[in-house]
Amino acid sequence: MLLNAMEASIAAQGARTVLLETAVDNDAGVAFWKRHGFTIAGTSKRYYLGRIDAYEMRKRLSATK
Repeated sequence: MLLNAMEASIAAQGARTVLLETAVDNDAGVAFWKRHGFTIAGTSKRYYLGRIDAYEMRKRLSATK
């Protein structure tokens, strides 16, 4: 519910996309974000601690009226 509320709030302010990063070895986190409509858009090399890659995950928000 909190995630839905945040998405609705920022969409109402004009945001159309949400971007986040999560470690590539964070299987539970990646699965969580995918369940909530995020897709992997890219990879940032050595994003965490200068050695762990991160997935860039995005979600397109629905336009509000």
